Order: sequence, then C-alpha cells, then structure tokens
Amino acid sequence: MEKASLIVDNNSSFRISYSHDNVPDIVRKVDGEMCSISVKRVKGASYAGEMYLSNAVKVGKKNAVTYYSKQLVKAMDLIPHVPPSFKLPKVVIVDKTETSPNVVAGYIREENTLFVRVDLRTDDDIVAFQSLVPGELVAAYNPLSTIVHELAHWYQWEDVAKRYPGLGRQALAQIIFDESADLVDELEGKGYNIRGKISRYANDNRYTKPMETFAEKFTKDVLELGWEE
Repeated sequence: MEKASLIVDNNSSFRISYSHDNVPDIVRKVDGEMCSISVKRVKGASYAGEMYLSNAVKVGKKNAVTYYSKQLVKAMDLIPHVPPSFKLPKVVIVDKTETSPNVVAGYIREENTLFVRVDLRTDDDIVAFQSLVPGELVAAYNPLSTIVHELAHWYQWEDVAKRYPGLGRQALAQIIFDESADLVDELEGKGYNIRGKISRYANDNRYTKPMETFAEKFTKDVLELGWEE
C-alpha cells in the first residue's frame, strides 16, 4: 500500500521562512486551562504537513523546525501501511510556557494537531526527559519514542475515521476507547505482562485510558519488535 508522502524535497538544504498571513491563533487546553497561542506558518520545512511556530518562541526556532521535521519523517517512515488518504497532522512548535511541563509532545486528535516543545530539540534533550522515571515510558532510550507514541494516536484516529465515515467526534472517540479496551482484554487474556513488557504508563492507564496502552504498544511494535505484517 502506498504511504502518505512526507518529504517535499530531496535537497537537504531547506530555506526556512515564516508567514503571518491569515494565520489564526490556536486555542488548546493546557493542564485544565484554555490557552491561546499566537503562531506563524513555517515554510520550507522538510515535513510535508502544515507546521507552525509560536510567536512566544524566541530562541532555537530554526533548530527546532529542522529537528522536528526530521524526527517526524523518520518516525513516519517506520510506520507501515499509512494510506495516502490519512491527513498528516498539523505540527505546532510551542514555548515551554505554553504546554504542560510534564510532556515532550501532545496530540489533539479532534484538531489533528501535534504540539512539540522548542526547548526539547535534540536527541539528548528528548532521551533525558523521557528517562526521568525509569520504566515509565516504552523505549525511553530512543529519541523517537514520544513522537511515535503521539503518531499512534494520530494513526488510530485516522484509521477509525476512515472506517466509520460520517460519524461525529464523540462516536469516533467511543470506538477508539472500545477498540483499545479490547486490545487490553486480549493482552491480559494471553497473560501478557503490560507493565513489564511495555511500560508502567501503559499499565496504569489500561482501564481508564486504554488508548494510551494502545499507543505504548504501537510504539513498542514500531521501535523494538518490528511491525507484524
């Protein structure tokens, strides 16, 4: 199956520029509070989807754009069977004051938007953050772990939306919950040690937020086990 195109140019020298034309603010909830983020559109990045940069970001703009563009391309290339009909997530690079201090990135499925932090823009930064609590996250040693985890949420949402066209967001969210819960039941029915073989995070959320267990298992399959055909 053909995969969604992620590279816009094979030339490694991209000319990054920004545009403020007709770019509305992005509103999201951060730790229970609504946050309005003023952004500009990024042009010339190697990531083929839409990319935006918060106007609050003052340091590391180009480095962050380049780093996350490359990380997204790498991560997407590891995920097989991505239909061309899947809409690539919009990516917003934000200042660390505009997101939860406890996460590297976050995907808002209803808006198909991935938020990433400008202050975590190197492999060492990412791995150090992911490894703060040993065993908490799957493949914490791999700088792609969090990005793949968030793309798992993207993949699941796009897949369900394509299988159930015409359904509203609430109905789609319920299907995602139910299918993720079925995965948990299947794993536990086989005696699978979710905490030991995946992560503490996957285990702790297996009943209340089973889609997090799905995303952690997805990440393990992609980065450690290799995807089963």
